[in-house]
Amino acid sequence: MKPGHDEIKEMLADYINDQTSRKMNELIKSHIVECKECMEELESLMDLKNLAIPDPGELFWKTLPQRVRARTEEESRRSFSLRTFLLRPVTATALAAVLAISLFIYFQGGNTLLPDPSFTDPFNKAMPDYSQIPDKAVPSIQITENEIDTNGEFTDNYSYNYDLFSMSSDELAVIYKKLKKTI
Repeated sequence: MKPGHDEIKEMLADYINDQTSRKMNELIKSHIVECKECMEELESLMDLKNLAIPDPGELFWKTLPQRVRARTEEESRRSFSLRTFLLRPVTATALAAVLAISLFIYFQGGNTLLPDPSFTDPFNKAMPDYSQIPDKAVPSIQITENEIDTNGEFTDNYSYNYDLFSMSSDELAVIYKKLKKTI
């Protein structure tokens, strides 16, 4: 099986260092002749190989593991750690205060998870049944222009309009049916 473009491009470094087989060398040579991209890559690798880089010396290689270890320890100290955050005195004091206040409120009856038995919901009142109102008991209601100001609000003059607007839609529907029968 013949290697593809990407595979040959990956083998160029081995080709320069004579670490490929004779058959692979021939395949790479034939590919380089046809492929401008691989030819440029090979030239770049050859230039890098021909650079004279001095050996850093024995001391560099002997101290490299200690320097790597020191750098990783320094980076781990810089990174955020939940354990170190929680052990800081200010944070620990603040968390203890919040916990103490929460427990105090809970045990002093401030627990809002259980309903208060003395609480009565003002919106849970039974509404009167207006379906039993006789037709003659419902007065005819008219809204006059002088009862409404320029903003569309009702004036201070008392009228049945205030009572109507305080009723629910179900109550208004019952009154509407009763009024409709009288017309």
